[in-house]
Amino acid sequence: RSQGTLPQPKISLDQKTGVYCKGDAVTIHCSAGKDGGRQSYELYREDHPLPLRVATMEGDGRAAFTVNASRRLVNYHCRYVRGEGGARLVSPPSRSVRVFVTGRNVKP
Repeated sequence: RSQGTLPQPKISLDQKTGVYCKGDAVTIHCSAGKDGGRQSYELYREDHPLPLRVATMEGDGRAAFTVNASRRLVNYHCRYVRGEGGARLVSPPSRSVRVFVTGRNVKP
């Protein structure tokens, strides 16, 4: 992969606290902003070298990834990839977001 001049993507969680109950679905959004074009987004877990999930978006859309809150503390980051003129450009990684998992989700 070649690192081009793509801007760093933005990453966010579906809630600001980053605290989830074990078993909760966590939605992580990754966006390249108004960079345009067809791009693939890749979600990474801090301790895993390969993408956990990949999504392809058109235009200035953002990708939404859903992961299961199962580990006590996990950091995630994303990148996006775009093909331009036969070259494969890879963005720098986003900043990390931290997912903290508390005890089990108890249903009444």
